Amino acid sequence: MTAATNTNHADIYQQYYAKMAGNVCKNLTNKDSEMGIYQCATLMKKDADAKLTARTNEINQALSQLSDDDKEFIKSFKEDPLQWERYRNKRCKVRVPNLEQDSPQYISETFLCQAVESYRRIEVLIDEPDRP
Repeated sequence: MTAATNTNHADIYQQYYAKMAGNVCKNLTNKDSEMGIYQCATLMKKDADAKLTARTNEINQALSQLSDDDKEFIKSFKEDPLQWERYRNKRCKVRVPNLEQDSPQYISETFLCQAVESYRRIEVLIDEPDRP
C-alpha cells in the first residue's frame, strides 16, 4: 500500500493548501485567518482553473492533429472533461453538507476542493492524449 492510499481527502486538501500558501497565496498576510483562507482558496481556484484550461487547450490542439481514423478516440476524449467536471462538482458538494450555503466557510471549502481536484486533474493530464 502506498502512502497516497493511506492519506484521506482532508489531508490531501491541507497539503495542497500548505503548498499554495507559500506559492499562489504567498503575498497574503493573514493566511491563517478565516478571511485569509477564503482569499487563498479563491486564488487557488483561479490559478487551478487557468492552468487546467491551458492544459485542456493544449490537449485539444494535439487532438486536432489526429487523423479522421481517430474520431471515436477524439470524441471520447472531448467528453471526458465534462464527466470529470460533474465528478468534481459532486465531490466538492459532499465536502460541505453541513455548512450554510454562501457562507464564507462554505465558499472557502468549495473553492479549496475545486482547486485541489483541478490541480490533481492537471497531474493526470500530463501525458495526455495517450493513445492505446
